[in-house]
Formats: sequence, C-alpha cells, structure tokens
Amino acid sequence: MSTPLVIDEWLIADLNNENGPLNLEKSLNFIIRIHTVCDHFVMLKDSAIHKKINRFSKWANRDILTKSSFQFFNGLISTNPKKLIFMNSTAVSALSPALNRITPDDDKYLLQLHLLVRGSMIITSDKRLIGKYTKFSVIKIYEKEKFINDYLANNGISKFYKH
Repeated sequence: MSTPLVIDEWLIADLNNENGPLNLEKSLNFIIRIHTVCDHFVMLKDSAIHKKINRFSKWANRDILTKSSFQFFNGLISTNPKKLIFMNSTAVSALSPALNRITPDDDKYLLQLHLLVRGSMIITSDKRLIGKYTKFSVIKIYEKEKFINDYLANNGISKFYKH
C-alpha cells in the first residue's frame, strides 16, 4: 500500500546542502528508498516547497554537488508522476477554526493537503508544529529525523505507518 508523504521545505534544503553533508546523504538515500518502494510525495502547486523546488533548479548551476543533487531528485522524483503528485490549491478546504487558530499561516497548506489526501502523513523538521497537533488524532505528523532514520533502517517500512 502506497503512503502519500506531505513534506515541507526540509528536503530541498537538505539536497541543497544547507543542513550539512549528513542530512544531504540521508535525504539522497531517502529519495532512493522512495523511488524503490511504492510511497510517494504529495505537494500543493505554488506552495512554499513547490516554489523552493523551482528555485532549486536555478541553484543547480552553482556547484557540482548541488547540480548532482538536483539531477538526482529531478530524475527519480520530480519528473515521475507516480512519485510526486501535485494538487491544485482549489482542491483543498479551509481548516477548522481550531486548526486555523493554532496553525501558522505559512504552514496551513501542509495541514490542508494532509486532510485532503487520505492516508497521508506530514513529515516535517519543524518540531513546534508537531507539538501543536497531539490532541488531533486525525493528524499524522512526524519529525523528519526520526521518520527518515526509521524509514531507511526498515527498507521503507516505517513504524510510523498506521495502516
């Protein structure tokens, strides 16, 4: 069973080597694993991460490492409609008043997309977000580092999956 993964900008930051070589390596391995198992990314068109992917393509001319990371991501994920599914902003609904109140404006798209896509989970590096949603059982949100470590250690099958 394929699991849709909703992510924020951490993946592109890692691939651009903004978070150090260890995160770059883990994210490259994560992409390989996503490519080989049936999971996929779901993103909202014109969201912060979509815009960062577009900027990443322009950064790819800066140095060989960034260029290689971009070509790798582009070849395995962003040009593969089975691995990266874009949703239109017209498809998402407004958040409930309770969620709207506690969700920062720049992160609302993550929740909206997660609530739209059945069986999805949010993977974020933003620990403040994770703590906000513990009382909402419908929201599946996990810390990037823990999720990726588990995902890579278990051949793409994460203990976080609740199928």
